[in-house]
Formats: sequence, structure tokens, C-alpha cells
Amino acid sequence: MNPQSDTNHSTGTMAPKYPYLVDVLSRKQKRQVDILIVLWGVSVGFFTQWWFQPSHIANPWLFAFNSFVLAWGIVMPAYYFYFLRRMKKPNPELPIPADWRNRYGRDPGTVGTLCHGPANALGHESPRRSS
Repeated sequence: MNPQSDTNHSTGTMAPKYPYLVDVLSRKQKRQVDILIVLWGVSVGFFTQWWFQPSHIANPWLFAFNSFVLAWGIVMPAYYFYFLRRMKKPNPELPIPADWRNRYGRDPGTVGTLCHGPANALGHESPRRSS
């Protein structure tokens, strides 16, 4: 049996022993972010309550335009906070498979490169500097 996975007997598939992705933020950091998000939400609520007071509406069209501009400035941080809480990274606990290089068509004894083209724009290697 593969030490990296366990068999799920109901589906017959191999389930990973470790999750592939883990949270970037620790529990303490998530708690701090949650507190900041709540403070931001409360301040947005107070501002919105103040902004939409009937005495502030002199010209409905200008008020609607300015409200849209302000709403955009409120939606963008909310969008950021949504993804901030859900950040993930590859799990550092996952073992690297022994045959990982063979999976991509490379000889395990050589180091692969990303660039297979010329060394520079002129098509030849740059001269080496002598010290």
C-alpha cells in the first residue's frame, strides 16, 4: 500500500493521507483578520447609514453617481477580504514522489531547464568575463 494514500472502500479510490493544500494563515492570524474584517464592516455600516440620510440628497443623479463610486470603493476591499481568508499553499508535509522527474519525460539524472532557446536575443552565448 502506498504510504501517501489510503483506500476509500466505498468508492475504491485512493484518498490522500495529507491534504494537498493548507491554509496560509495560522489560527491566530485568521482571528486577527476576522477582527479587522468585522471592524471594517461596522465602519462601512456606520458610513452607509450616514451617507444615505435624506438630507444629503440634493441632486438625485449626482447622488446616485457618487454612491456608485463609493460603493465600488467598498466592494473592492470586500472582494480582497473574501480571498484573503481563503488563501492556500501547497502542503509542505507532502512527500515528494521518487519518480517525479520521470513523470514529465526527463531523465532522473539530469536537471531540466525551462528555456530551450538561444542564450540571448542575438542567438549565441554571451562572452564570459575574465576576472
